[in-house]
Amino acid sequence: MMRDFVTLLFLFILLSCLTYAQDDLLNPGEGLVPTNQITANENNPPTVEGVSVANLPEVLYYIFDEGTGTTTANYASPGAGTNPASLSGTTTWASPGQFGSAIIGDGVSNGGIVTGWNWDRGAGDWTISMWLEIPTNASGSAYYIFGDGGSTSFRCFHNGVALPDNLVMRGGGLTDCLVTGIGPAPTVVTFVYNSAVPEVVAYKNGVLFANFPQAALNMPTGTGFKCGGYGASATMIGKMDEFRVYNRALDAAEVAATWNISIIPVELTSFTASVIGSNVELLWQTATETNNSGFDIERKSENSEFSKIGFVPGFGTTTETKSYSFTDAGLQPGVYTYRLKQVDFNGTFEYSDEVNAHVTAPATFSLDQNYPNPFNPSTKISFSLADDANVNLKVYDVLGNEITTLVSKQLPAGTHSFDFNATNINSGVYFYRIEATGLNGKIFSDMKKMMLIK
Repeated sequence: MMRDFVTLLFLFILLSCLTYAQDDLLNPGEGLVPTNQITANENNPPTVEGVSVANLPEVLYYIFDEGTGTTTANYASPGAGTNPASLSGTTTWASPGQFGSAIIGDGVSNGGIVTGWNWDRGAGDWTISMWLEIPTNASGSAYYIFGDGGSTSFRCFHNGVALPDNLVMRGGGLTDCLVTGIGPAPTVVTFVYNSAVPEVVAYKNGVLFANFPQAALNMPTGTGFKCGGYGASATMIGKMDEFRVYNRALDAAEVAATWNISIIPVELTSFTASVIGSNVELLWQTATETNNSGFDIERKSENSEFSKIGFVPGFGTTTETKSYSFTDAGLQPGVYTYRLKQVDFNGTFEYSDEVNAHVTAPATFSLDQNYPNPFNPSTKISFSLADDANVNLKVYDVLGNEITTLVSKQLPAGTHSFDFNATNINSGVYFYRIEATGLNGKIFSDMKKMMLIK
């Protein structure tokens, strides 16, 4: 009696854990048949003239270029869900993808990208696009590519009733959308729902594959959208890259223009550091920019961590080449490392490669002319020390009266700058004099003239 009870309890728990729809599985003699398929002439794809490729997806955009770790950035603007999103289960990284790295699933349950977003398109338009590399698999099981079980089981899977090398999108009130021939070669699949028709249009590699007429959709809000998986069901088998969700219906020209490019926020083409005296000049250039707020400039020395030393605004969205510069002035001798932190308007960021700069001590002692000159009310006085030295820097009037002492201490070798503020003194000619005594006892002195005009 007890054995029968335990057996029944086990079966109940097992059935409760099967979150996929049973009709996704392949039964003997079954398999979906393509319907309403209108294949375009691949020799005459839609024109892309005049199409802006700078329009980011509004909801989700994963480029999967991290290649390591347990999270992936969402580059959509403004974006939805958790950013970064989490890799779950056995979903991990693989290379190559369409561009850079990709994620890969192994058909085990509970995997995929947990977006933190609930499907919420309701009756509105939408577009979903992704690069897939799915090996041929004869299994009758369904392996899930994306979906949200709370939105009336809206989902997309390969195998099962779709049969090997095919996928189907269904649920959420949809009439099945079957796309054949998506494996084993890499394929970009795009689904576009246009509520004005209403219909779903499917594209393969930017070319029209089929139109699927629909009743007007009004999909309920979901409870957790995943890509690379669906709820606790079996993940896709194979690789995914460039996963995008738009809150609009892309037209044929935009699909054709964007299927084979990565719409990354900023394409950095060069980043260099040059030493000029005690200054380091950073130069960098971008080929394109999308949603670019700007660049944090970060620096570290041999015994420190990276810290922000400046910010240079970006150009937002542009397809023109843009050049930037930043000068890190008045550095002491040493080796410095720099990197750029490119920041989008939605807060997403990405680091550049690092560059190094070696600042050496000046060869001689010298006193520079103040700048600006004439000035009102402040000016900067700079000098160079070939060795560590005890320094006195003072300001005098034309009668030789001391006005102020700017420096009176030991300073390390290098270039130094100090400000002289003349707010409380009268216009006229003034002199500043340096006396520096090196550790070897050698004395350097010099004097220069400056003019205050109020």
